[in-house]
Amino acid sequence: MSDDKPKVGYKNPPHEHRIKKGERRNPNGRPRKPQRAFLPTQTIRDILSITEEERTVRTPRGTKKIATIEALLRRLVQRALEGHGPSLRYVIELHTGAIRQHRDRFEKDFEFIEMVEHSDIAKPPPPENEPFNRNFINDLRKKTRRT
Repeated sequence: MSDDKPKVGYKNPPHEHRIKKGERRNPNGRPRKPQRAFLPTQTIRDILSITEEERTVRTPRGTKKIATIEALLRRLVQRALEGHGPSLRYVIELHTGAIRQHRDRFEKDFEFIEMVEHSDIAKPPPPENEPFNRNFINDLRKKTRRT
C-alpha cells in the first residue's frame, strides 16, 4: 500500500477545507455586547420601567398583581405600622406632600365650587338647569375630593 493520499478522518479534514496560512476562522469575531448609555434620561427610563413592572403579592384575599412601586409603598406603610420610626416619618412626609400637591393642583376648582355653591344659595338656578348644575358640581367634588 502506498501513502500517496493524505490521511482524512477525525482531526484530519480534507486539504481543501483546512485553514490556509494567515487566514482567520472567524474574521468578524464575537459580536460585542451593546453598551448602555448612562444618561439621565436613560436612568429615568430604567427606573420607571422597573417600578412599573407587575409583581405578584399575597394578600388575605389571595394573590394579586400590582406595580412594584405600589408593593414598595405597601411594604413601607407596613413597616411604619409595625413601629419603625424612619418608615413612619417618611410615610407621613409622603402623605403631607401628596396632600399639598393635591390642594395646590385643585385649589382653583375648590374656589370655583364654593363660588357656585354660594351663588346658588343667593340666587337659585332656573329649575331646568338645576340637575345639570348639581351633576357638574358633584363630578367636580369627586375629582377634587379634599382629604
